[in-house]
Amino acid sequence: MSRRRDSLKKNAYVAIKSDTPTQYVAVGDKWRLYRGLEKGLVYKLSEDGKTITKLTRKHKTLASGEWVATYKPEPNKSTKPNYFSCKEEDFEEGNVVYIKLEEREEITTEEFMEIEMLHAYTRRQAMEDGVLVDATEMAKEAGIKYPVALSEAVYAKIKDKPATEDIQGRMWDVVWMLRCAITGAIPSKKVDESLIFYKLILNDDDVDDGGTFKPKEITLKALVHGGDAGEPVITVMLPEEY
Repeated sequence: MSRRRDSLKKNAYVAIKSDTPTQYVAVGDKWRLYRGLEKGLVYKLSEDGKTITKLTRKHKTLASGEWVATYKPEPNKSTKPNYFSCKEEDFEEGNVVYIKLEEREEITTEEFMEIEMLHAYTRRQAMEDGVLVDATEMAKEAGIKYPVALSEAVYAKIKDKPATEDIQGRMWDVVWMLRCAITGAIPSKKVDESLIFYKLILNDDDVDDGGTFKPKEITLKALVHGGDAGEPVITVMLPEEY
C-alpha cells in the first residue's frame, strides 16, 4: 500500500500507540477479557492508576470512504470506573499498551493501519485464543436463537468442579439458566434489552467437614452485542467483566 494522507473531514481524536506512559491504555495482542479491558476500546487511567474508565468511541468516515475509530478525551460522567489490576510486566510484554490521543485533521496510511490493529481482535480469534468458549450449539438446544459464548473466567469456574460433575453438564447449567432468565422463568435483573444478570448454583471442589459440597451461588451477566459481522451474539461473563 502506498503512503498517503487521508482527510478526517474535521478535527477528531485518534488513538496512537505510545512508547512512553500516558493517561490512556488499550489492550495488546495477548490480553485477556477477564482482566478488565476489552479489545478495541481505549480507557483513561485514574491518577493513582487503580481504576480505568472507558472512553466513548465513534466511527468517523475518511475522505476515501474508509472509517477510523475516534474518541472523546474525557469519559462520560455516567460511565463508572472499573478496578485496574495491570502489572508493569504486562506493559513490557505488550499485553497492554499506552495510548496517546491526538487531534488530527488528516492521517497517514501507516497510522491508519496501526489504529486498525488496535481494533482488529475478532470474536472468532477470541475463541481460537481461549478468551471466549463457544456454547452456541448447546444454546440452540436450550432454545436460545443467538450464538452464545462464555468468557474465559466463567469457563474457569465451570472447570473448577467436584470430581462427580462433568464440564459439559456444568456448561449446560450455565446456558439453561440463561435461557430461564431470558424467558422470565427465574428471578433475574434485566438492566435493558441487551444486558441481564442471573444467578445459579455452581459448586467448586471445596467440601465441608462432613465431606459434602457446599452450595455455591454465583452471579453471571449476559450481554447481547454485535458479532464480527454485526449480527446479534451473546457473551456470558462475570459481573466485573465488560
